[in-house]
Amino acid sequence: MARPLLLELQALGVDVDSLLSGVGLSREKLDDPDTRMPFESLIALGAAAVQVTGDPAFGLHLAEHYRPNAFGVLDYLAHSCRTLGEAIRHLCRYNRLLQDAAETLLEQRGDQVLLWQRPLGGIVLPPGMNENAMANLVVIGRELLGRDLSPIEVTFTHEEPPYSAEHARIFRAPIRFRAERDGIVLPAAVLAAPLPRADAGLAAILERHAQKLLEQTPRVALFSHRVRELVAAELKDGAPKATDAAETLRMSERTLRRRLKDEGTSWEEVVDGLRRGLSERYLGEPELGIQDVALMLGYSEVGAFRRAFRRWHGKSPAAFRKERRETRT
Repeated sequence: MARPLLLELQALGVDVDSLLSGVGLSREKLDDPDTRMPFESLIALGAAAVQVTGDPAFGLHLAEHYRPNAFGVLDYLAHSCRTLGEAIRHLCRYNRLLQDAAETLLEQRGDQVLLWQRPLGGIVLPPGMNENAMANLVVIGRELLGRDLSPIEVTFTHEEPPYSAEHARIFRAPIRFRAERDGIVLPAAVLAAPLPRADAGLAAILERHAQKLLEQTPRVALFSHRVRELVAAELKDGAPKATDAAETLRMSERTLRRRLKDEGTSWEEVVDGLRRGLSERYLGEPELGIQDVALMLGYSEVGAFRRAFRRWHGKSPAAFRKERRETRT
């Protein structure tokens, strides 16, 4: 997932080594095709890319500049499939070769199909990452077909950003924000569309290879993801406590903290990261007051939320919300 991002930054003349160093990564490690990086590091890398390029729509533009076969064996397999539907089903099945923070699902509903992404482990995906994922699906679909592919509708769970004109330009379809999921609606008939570079023999070889890679790739069930899910479920009832989470998981608080440390994080970082991600989403809901957001994040008083938010963003929640509104206007 990081490789296309780094290639795009290099093409833009960005000092990639310095950028990687700034988020605690190295080119040497990422040059190893078998390296898997923590998803939090990819989120940090994406945020740094937006900052260094000054492009808030970087996720969309990254997908727009897709280079064929950028995603390795899964890319080659998709190009050799007989139909677009076959390629999409392979994507859903072997998606874990690319990342395991979200799964891609295909659902048929009458004469339409819904291709959507579901986060796993309580992770809150940044809007730009969701935009990149949906745009990748459409852009790569067009490349596979060798012709245009216009969805019936594209939906996002986040609020409409100031650059929504880019969504309309790239997707060439109605866009709906603040939806129940991040997904793409397509005519069911398009699944039967033949791919011009289909090669049944090569597809069979590549699928066997992908299956072997999938079997060798551990299904990551990080302990920190399970803890994050517990925290997300308990936030609305007040500040989550490590002792309560430990009791739910049938272990001591000391063991809980040790296992989180083994995964390079801590109880405080899990809670803080979840609150930060959710705060940005909630502040995009105009009907929610600052007090409402504070309570939904488990703060007993709004002052504590304001202090935490200023630590995260260097500004107050009200100023953050005001800037978003003014930018959109």
